[in-house]
Amino acid sequence: AYFIVQFLVLFIPSHAGLALLLMVTMYPILVRSGVSKLSALSVIAICQYIDHGPGSGNVIMASKVAEVDPAIYFVHYQLPTTLPIIIAVG
Repeated sequence: AYFIVQFLVLFIPSHAGLALLLMVTMYPILVRSGVSKLSALSVIAICQYIDHGPGSGNVIMASKVAEVDPAIYFVHYQLPTTLPIIIAVG
C-alpha cells in the first residue's frame, strides 16, 4: 500500500486531495483485509512526508531558483534522493 501511494503522489501533488482519495478508497480495503484502523491511517499519513514529484510546489520553486525545468530537476536531482528514502521507509 505504501509504494502504491508513493506512486500516486507523483500524479496528485495535493496532500489534502490525496488523503481524501485514500480515505475513500484504500482505507476501507486495508481495514477489511485485517489491518487495524490506526495502522491504515498511518499508511495514509506517512505518504505525505516527502513532497516529491514534478507537480510539487517545492520542486517548482527549487527548479525556478536553479533555472532548470521542473521535470529535469525532478529526474536528475530529487528522484535519486527520494527513491532510497522511499525504499528504506517502505
